[in-house]
Amino acid sequence: MHNSNNRAPHLNQSDNGRACCGLCLSVLLALTIIVISCDRRNGSETGKDAVPQTRATTAPTPQAMSELDAGLIEAAIKGDVKTVGEFLKRGANLKSCREDGCTALHGASWDESSFPVLKLLVLSGAPLDVKERLNGYTAMHWATFKGSVAMVQYLVEAGATVNVGDKNGLTAFGLARTMQQSTHVENYGMIAAILRDHGGRVSIRPGTPVDISAEVVGSLIRALDIDASPESGSLARQIANEGTNAVPPLAEVIANDQEPKRKRDHAIFILSKIRPLNPEAVAAFEKALSDKSLDDGLGDVLGLIAQCEFCSQTMVPKLITMLEDPREQVRTGAAAVLGHRQCSGSVPIEKWLEMVGDKSQFVRFNALLALGNMPTATPEVLEAFRRIADTNGEEERVRELARIALKKFQPAAR
Repeated sequence: MHNSNNRAPHLNQSDNGRACCGLCLSVLLALTIIVISCDRRNGSETGKDAVPQTRATTAPTPQAMSELDAGLIEAAIKGDVKTVGEFLKRGANLKSCREDGCTALHGASWDESSFPVLKLLVLSGAPLDVKERLNGYTAMHWATFKGSVAMVQYLVEAGATVNVGDKNGLTAFGLARTMQQSTHVENYGMIAAILRDHGGRVSIRPGTPVDISAEVVGSLIRALDIDASPESGSLARQIANEGTNAVPPLAEVIANDQEPKRKRDHAIFILSKIRPLNPEAVAAFEKALSDKSLDDGLGDVLGLIAQCEFCSQTMVPKLITMLEDPREQVRTGAAAVLGHRQCSGSVPIEKWLEMVGDKSQFVRFNALLALGNMPTATPEVLEAFRRIADTNGEEERVRELARIALKKFQPAAR
């Protein structure tokens, strides 16, 4: 269904010339959407040719605009395709913009009923990636905000750049996801799918080392509900796809014990999906392990760290104490993390042998895995492998792991 936002208001005339803009949106990144009505300004203004910067640029500082160019923009906003065509035949400049940076293409993107105008402007050579000044929106952003699947599809096929960030770094894809989470309008999900298929990223800030802002990550994390939302997995992947650029804001969320626990859990979950791990990510995981406020979810945190296939030496003492935790999930997670090659040798063999006798098959499996990763095996370790391999009541996968270890070490034992 189409999102029935009102079209941008028609422009008024004054003695100094016609005015421009319409409704301009500032999407606050706490998922609060505030629509700001732009002041209708007097005067005729125009812009110089935009200089592409990764094909996208903020509209240039306007200069005197001719009545022809002002008429083109007004007709585009009204969706009057016949009048737009007449102005184009008379030589109206498609690159002209009002003082708020709105071009004719922006005006056409404000309402799906203006789709024929948008097509005509694109076919006539309108610049596709100019950003207006109030929000930093391109026509793609506006078509996305208005929920026009057809316009977004057409702009993509016409060659509009998908990954252009607004003033907050939010791309059209990120905007579609935010709108979908806050309004549940079907069109936004369809738009997000189109943009994702064309390489859409949540956020981008060209020229800076961090492409995703803490505010954007925060808003997306707040939108996540892993248990309830069918979209949450995809949304988490989009944040994770930002790679190490997403690590600082995620680490900030994890470290802040004033944040809701669920939000911090989401941040840990997303962080575990980012590759490669960097020192800041490792530090965030270490913080999570020692944070008492996250203790009731400690097993989950350990499981996610284990999936990352890393273990830092600074974690080892803490993890060894966790092997004694009464909670099976915590012991299993600690054994899984310690079992990685980076750390398995830092745990006394006697401790691993003790864990081979744990009541949890998952702990036993991880203990055997760690012992199997050792370069050599003591007689006590070999005996443990034989005992497990010959125990009929043991889980088959645990027995198989013991048999594999025996094949590895048996030649050295002879």
